[in-house]
Amino acid sequence: GVGIGGGVGSSKIQMTGSVAYDYVLINNQEITNYSVQPMDNVVVAFMEFSFPFLTLSMPDAVAFPGRVITIKKIGAAGSVSINFSNTLDLSIQNDAMSGALPQTRSYMSIGEDGWITLYRE
Repeated sequence: GVGIGGGVGSSKIQMTGSVAYDYVLINNQEITNYSVQPMDNVVVAFMEFSFPFLTLSMPDAVAFPGRVITIKKIGAAGSVSINFSNTLDLSIQNDAMSGALPQTRSYMSIGEDGWITLYRE
């Protein structure tokens, strides 16, 4: 049961459909710098060719505590750099994905303490 407004739930709630996430697809032949938006749940970096490289700038972690952003690199053996205005894992300030294999990174904002890496492939 689900309670709303502090009440105790007495029956089941049923929902259908799916959970939607905002995503953005970036092609390195069209965009070489992109500021990740707080509502970009998934950023797909399609490296059509190895060059030019792609640079992604993450939003301010302080403004969006708890927000999870996943970045997926696919395509050619190019390089995707990820820059943070806040600290990452309380130490380094950037991360990178390179090579021909698909790679994924997921980050979570922990507010004033910056970003932490949830998943790295």
